[in-house]
Amino acid sequence: MALLAATQGTPERLWAIVKVVAAHGGTMARAELQKWLKPRFDGVVDPGRDEKDRGLVNQTVQAAAGLGLIESQRDRVELLITSVPADIQGFADLVHGMLVAQLPQSADADILDAFACAVIQTEVLGNRQWLSEWTAAQIADLLTRSLAPRAAESTDQRFNTSRPATWLRWLEFVGLNETLSSRTTLLSVTNRLKRELAVSDLPRGGPVGAADFVNWVAATLPYLDNGALFLAASKRMGHVPTPTLSRLLSAALRDLHEDEVIRLVVPRGDAQVSVRMTPDPFAQVQGFNAVVLNEDSFDD
Repeated sequence: MALLAATQGTPERLWAIVKVVAAHGGTMARAELQKWLKPRFDGVVDPGRDEKDRGLVNQTVQAAAGLGLIESQRDRVELLITSVPADIQGFADLVHGMLVAQLPQSADADILDAFACAVIQTEVLGNRQWLSEWTAAQIADLLTRSLAPRAAESTDQRFNTSRPATWLRWLEFVGLNETLSSRTTLLSVTNRLKRELAVSDLPRGGPVGAADFVNWVAATLPYLDNGALFLAASKRMGHVPTPTLSRLLSAALRDLHEDEVIRLVVPRGDAQVSVRMTPDPFAQVQGFNAVVLNEDSFDD
């Protein structure tokens, strides 16, 4: 079952499955797993409640199996990943990596493919909070029209109105949006970019050329500028990319620069910048020639 279809398969429940099965040596009976995921403390026999609990657990197990975290058999589940993350943030990193590696025709590929479409729509509309202003029906219609076609497409709406909430939950989990105190959803790649920089082999303390850095971003986060998902979504949506960095990537780089995680090297005087960012009248940096990863920002 795809993550978007498994409304009960929240990130926290998939993390719980991984931890519980790992603690049992990597394999356990499904009935035992259900006791761990939905423990009963009152001793009351309630067939309706038991059936509901089984449905929740089965949907979560199917979502974990669909992503490739576990293998689900009739009566048992077995862990497929060889290394269990130490914490839930590490699990988010693992899930992001698995989503990036999804084959184009897999159901879970829709999560990041849809995000690439959202990156393009952000360019078209010129703001990052449009998802909060749109209805679920509007979001579903946009993504149904914009996602990459599948070899065997059903006649049903592919990205139906029940999916945007689940999609946004997974995006936030892997660091691709933020829910503000006002309940406004703000598309943001700042957290994910910082996490990827922390584990990258980019040099610390010395300049990385602007072009090389943008190429690294495209390879690592393919839903952003010049990445494979970004370019494919642009073509499907009739958007012509410009040399200027996208609004989302520009905002993330400015955030990390202001937090002193990185330093954007800005040319002096009349020297021309190598990469121009989406204009922001309130920002000091409008372009850069190199990026420096500050060593102290990535110390464990």
